[in-house]
Amino acid sequence: MVSGNGNNLLWNAVWGGEIEIVKFLVENGVDVNLRDVYGETLLIDAVKWDRGGIEVVEFLVQSGAEINAVDNEGRSAFYYAIWGENPEIAQYLLDAGSECHCGISGAAEFCSCEEGG
Repeated sequence: MVSGNGNNLLWNAVWGGEIEIVKFLVENGVDVNLRDVYGETLLIDAVKWDRGGIEVVEFLVQSGAEINAVDNEGRSAFYYAIWGENPEIAQYLLDAGSECHCGISGAAEFCSCEEGG
């Protein structure tokens, strides 16, 4: 079942922070790289709206979520972690292989700090 904006049951589980349902659906074949009408992936949406916290983000990444995917505005999950002032998720995404995007307001300093140790 898919809503008018392209969201399905997995999307609703992510939005609700229901990690056990997210795990069940992904383990049973639901695609973690689905996109909605805004081009947002589940990972982007989870970070953008702070749904489910780091546990959901980690699970999506470990399950093959495309970490550097961008939405229709060209914004990635890392962008939204910086935008939402969530350094724990931003650091996790960088450690997991996310591109830094130093042009994002606030990200240049964050990434420079990480690169400098």
